[in-house]
Amino acid sequence: MTDDVSPLAEAFNALRDNQPELAEQVCDDLLVQAPNHAHAWYVKGISLAQRDDIAAAADSFQKAVDHKSDSATYQYNLGRARSQLHQVEAAVTAYQAAIELKPEMLEARNNLGNCLVNLQRTDEAAEVLRKTATDFPDEAIVHFNLANVLEEIGEYREAIEAYQKAIELDPDFDSARDNLGRTHAGLTDYDSALRVWKDWLEQDPSNPIPRHMIAGITGEQVPVRCDDDYVLNTFDDTFAASYENQLHRIGYSVPDLVAEAIKQMELPSDGNLNVLDAGCGTGLCSPILRPFAKSLSGIDLSPDMLRLADQTQRYDQLIEGELTAVLTSLDEQFDLVVFGDTLCYFGDLTEVLSVANQCTAKNATLVFTAEKLSPMHEDEQIDETVSYRLLPNGRYQHSERFVNEALQAAGWQPVSVTQAKLRMERGREVTGLVVTANNASS
Repeated sequence: MTDDVSPLAEAFNALRDNQPELAEQVCDDLLVQAPNHAHAWYVKGISLAQRDDIAAAADSFQKAVDHKSDSATYQYNLGRARSQLHQVEAAVTAYQAAIELKPEMLEARNNLGNCLVNLQRTDEAAEVLRKTATDFPDEAIVHFNLANVLEEIGEYREAIEAYQKAIELDPDFDSARDNLGRTHAGLTDYDSALRVWKDWLEQDPSNPIPRHMIAGITGEQVPVRCDDDYVLNTFDDTFAASYENQLHRIGYSVPDLVAEAIKQMELPSDGNLNVLDAGCGTGLCSPILRPFAKSLSGIDLSPDMLRLADQTQRYDQLIEGELTAVLTSLDEQFDLVVFGDTLCYFGDLTEVLSVANQCTAKNATLVFTAEKLSPMHEDEQIDETVSYRLLPNGRYQHSERFVNEALQAAGWQPVSVTQAKLRMERGREVTGLVVTANNASS
């Protein structure tokens, strides 16, 4: 059939004017007359994606592909939608189809590599991205994505070269500088890591990330907690989108540890508690907490993480802000407060535990994890007088002694402090403390 250009031109004008509802209506009217009109289905998909209705957008892109499978653009957008819906296998299929139709489509090749990483098909991802870097040698993002995969498979030296190439092509590529510094630090090449951070700070003196990471290596001017801007820059939209996949790859066990700790406290599971998920991130603990809650609240500093938490549809309220400030301002009286993998961004725990206690009901329960003060290498001897320290990876470790002291200073009565594996980091277990307490004596 001959495309009816005029209605689609109207739809595109509506999209340009940020009127996706109008664009969708124009497409629907056209599809009543021509239900097999592939481009109308495609434009409708764009309209729905602009409205953040990704599931419906994916359906529309699928119909566009069904009616015209030889369009690389349709296949690419279908891949994007499937990826956003965490339908990664389907996204891979769509991206592969797009690339077969249009090998020069850089975005499809990049995204295919990232999807393969998410599926833990890292060798395939490295092959895809190595070829992409060869075909697009001047694209910084390609070298960056390749470096991430190479680091994932343990090819650290080649990863360092790829990060350096990305920075050479784009000196303002902060994520490449960040990952390069962390890769050096992870290899205990602290001199090289320090050069990366100092060069970055010299170029961008107001950037909180290199300043924080320098403190983690030198032990000088260590802040009592992570700077708000550091957290926001770390947990941006790019990181948030891949957060849960990254945690899966490193054997992240904090939600399971929180679940077991709550079980040991024998809390009533009749859904009658006022529960706070403090530092909720993307909502990984929400399936555990929801059965206990008549009301479940989440707090996080990162709006990008909160956006994903909201998609779980398990929270009654989500609050954006710095944790201690929000806790200070809350009027609620919580029966259960959980900090799942949150206090590693705090050095001194006394203030945050104190303000948490101030917004709890009597007989409230506290559950949290912390990273245990542990040797960073075989020859290191731990100074037992140290309360906490900032690591070269930007996170804090805490001594068990200090955790107990901070709890009591904040008005909590410790119930249990046990050791457990939190995750894997470069092949080594990260040992944590799983802590339970109550305020029955308050």
